[in-house]
Amino acid sequence: MFMKIIDVPENADYITAHEQINAGGSFLLQKYNVVDLPDAPTVAKNATVEKRVIELPADVIEGIQNAKTYWENVAGFVLNAPSIVFTEIRKSIGEPHASYDKVADILGSWYFGNIEFVEKKEPKFYVRVDVDGEEQSVAMWQNSDGESGIAFDVFMRNEPAYTETDADNLVAGLTALNARKVKVEE
Repeated sequence: MFMKIIDVPENADYITAHEQINAGGSFLLQKYNVVDLPDAPTVAKNATVEKRVIELPADVIEGIQNAKTYWENVAGFVLNAPSIVFTEIRKSIGEPHASYDKVADILGSWYFGNIEFVEKKEPKFYVRVDVDGEEQSVAMWQNSDGESGIAFDVFMRNEPAYTETDADNLVAGLTALNARKVKVEE
């Protein structure tokens, strides 16, 4: 069961809600007496409320933040969030088949600052190759024109760290150079 807290005007006697009763889009109009509804938990004025924290991959959080800056309202944001966001949130909350509505509620709560997304602690890897007996770092790059490539450097100052999946994919593409992944030591 998913609970929502809503503001009800002081003079309200009842509220109505539309509840979808089947996948075909049939709705049932529910009427609730306000006196029968439980009160929301109270919080002291100076108390700090702990936000729910959900761990997501860094690139997914970046995609969510980019979508928020593009859309000026929560509906546009939720409807146009990258599809990978829904998959990753479902994985993170441990419900791989969570409904679209449940994930949309989580995104909406994040949009309004009630939930915090933090970077998932995943192991990171460097990718290295051996060129003429010299170990070199591998970096993928892309410029503003959309051109991309791979660079090799012996003295890479800001060697890029990859997720395990990205490192595996890069190593698989560089088999002729005997590429290997090396775990980043924190």
